[in-house]
Amino acid sequence: MNVAEIIQQLDHPGFSFEVLPPLKGKSIAQLFKNIDKLLDKTEEDKYLLCALSSKRSRDINDMMRGQRDRAVALQSVSEIAEFAGRKPLSLAMEEIARGEVSYDKAAFEADEA
Repeated sequence: MNVAEIIQQLDHPGFSFEVLPPLKGKSIAQLFKNIDKLLDKTEEDKYLLCALSSKRSRDINDMMRGQRDRAVALQSVSEIAEFAGRKPLSLAMEEIARGEVSYDKAAFEADEA
């Protein structure tokens, strides 16, 4: 059964993650282990994980676009190069995994309603 067939059979809203295959020498088990670490930070709520990572990656993207001059003044060239070479969503997921991104549960639940 493919993803489209599964989604068609749902009687409630759903979503799917599309991930790239693991790098050579890495296993799919490691990929799921990484996702499980992220879900631990969001009370096992997949929707919350998507919402947090999306919001944070937009913030990072806006910051990268709007704060270039400030970043040059405050960071070393090597720090800027390392940061600029990364995708905003990857940075957001890493921040979530480290516990650096938080949310207001009451406000999030109010937005859902």
